[in-house]
Amino acid sequence: MPKKELPHSDKKSPQGPPCVHCGSTRTEKLSQFGPTLLLTQYYCLDCHSPFERVRLRASTARGPGSA
Repeated sequence: MPKKELPHSDKKSPQGPPCVHCGSTRTEKLSQFGPTLLLTQYYCLDCHSPFERVRLRASTARGPGSA
């Protein structure tokens, strides 16, 4: 019977934002949106702590009234 892979495995993962608890960059995105649309939720693969990070807009569009 094949083993099921756990969601937080020790496979090499791309570097994410640093963990606010331990500083590790071995993090993965849990959710695109957190409790508000401004936050993204991440999980640290080293200290096993969830944390949130402020989302930055990729758009360079300026608001109304900008020159």
